[in-house]
Parts: sequence; structure tokens; C-alpha cells
Amino acid sequence: MEKSDENTTVTTPRSEFKLHLQRLLKTGGSGLPVITGLSTQTNLTQIQLVQFFLKATELLRSGPLDRLTRARAFVEQYTSRLADHLSVQYQEAVKLTEIRRTLQENAERLSKQHAFILERQQQIDKRLSFLADRVAGLCNGPTKVDVGMHDEVIAVRDRLRKGLKKWFGSLRSRQSLLEERLARVCPTRSGAPRTPKTSTDLQNEDTEAEVRRVSYLIKQETADIKYLVDSIKLLNARYGSQTV
Repeated sequence: MEKSDENTTVTTPRSEFKLHLQRLLKTGGSGLPVITGLSTQTNLTQIQLVQFFLKATELLRSGPLDRLTRARAFVEQYTSRLADHLSVQYQEAVKLTEIRRTLQENAERLSKQHAFILERQQQIDKRLSFLADRVAGLCNGPTKVDVGMHDEVIAVRDRLRKGLKKWFGSLRSRQSLLEERLARVCPTRSGAPRTPKTSTDLQNEDTEAEVRRVSYLIKQETADIKYLVDSIKLLNARYGSQTV
């Protein structure tokens, strides 16, 4: 692990940390002569005793205790730097976790949009396939079903036209006959004196009323016939045949 100039990361790798700690804890054999010298001298003066303690203190200061103290300080410094580094790493991990959560939400939203787009694409593909079939049918000409329907419509149209012609001719002849009959039975009213109505006059009035009623019915039937004729003309125009 490494540390920057602001002491945010540890600069000493693990291997160097181990080697440095081993150098600090490396032992030496400088303390034994003091103990040996102390054990061989039975009568020590005060000055010798003070010198002994000074030498012992100097040896301890530069000996194992000093090495342990320096090793402890090094470990504490390394631990402090490592704690700072872990704190920075933890903050970065928290930021990355938040970014990950945001990315997951965006991914879910994009997945829903992708599913919606796929559904719309399937619908569009179906419509394009249907339109392609229709275009192919138009380019290749009418199908057997279309030809059969066309022939059936032509046959019905021909039968309807023949029947309507006969019916229309019959109605025309009936209308002409009734108009002639009406002209014969209705007297002229140009300045004729009013006379009492006889039975013949009443019969003529009844005949005239019947003629008007029949004429009205004929007009209605004529309008219906014209509507049928217009329908036949529409069929003729659609299928390219002759009109009535």
C-alpha cells in the first residue's frame, strides 16, 4: 500500500514494512557483560553502583527496550496511515455504492423502455408484414377469392338489371294506362256550371282518388328503382362493366 504527499495513503509496502520491523527488532548481545561484571564484584562503592546504573540505562536505551519503543512507534505510525487510507477507501466505497444504486435504477428503467420498444417493434413488424402481403397481392393480381366474389357480383348485377328493366317497363305501362284513364274520366272544369253530383260523378271522383294514390305509389317505386339503378351503376364503375 502507498501514501501520497498529504499522508492519505501508506507509502511503505508490506514487504518493506516487514523488513524494517525486523531490522528494528534485531537483537544483540551487549547486555550480558554488565550482569556478569555485577555478579563477580561483591563490594561496590556508591560511585560504581551509579556508574553501573548509568551503563545499564545506556544499554537498555540502545538495546531491546529502545528497539521495541522504536518498533512500537513505527507500528503506530503505520497503523495511523493505514487507518487514514482505509477511511479514504471506505468513503470511495460509499460513493461507488451510491453510483451503483443509481446505475441499477437506470438499468431497470432502460430495461422497461427496451421491453416497450420491443413490443412496439413486434406490432410494427406485424403491420409491415400485413402491408407487404397486401402489396404483393396487388402486384400479383386478384386472388381466387377476389375473382369468385367478382363473378358472383357480376351475376347478381345482371339478374338484378334484367328484373328491374322488366319491372320498370311494367310500371311505365301501368302509369301510362292510368294517366289515359284519368284523362278520359275527368271532365273539363273551364267555366262549366255547377250541377248536383250524381252517382256517376261520385264514381269518377273515387276513380280519380284511386288514380292519384296509384300515381303516388308509382312515384315512390320509381324512386326506389332509380336508387337500385344507381347502385348498379356503382357496381359497373367498380368492376369495369357497362352501366344500365
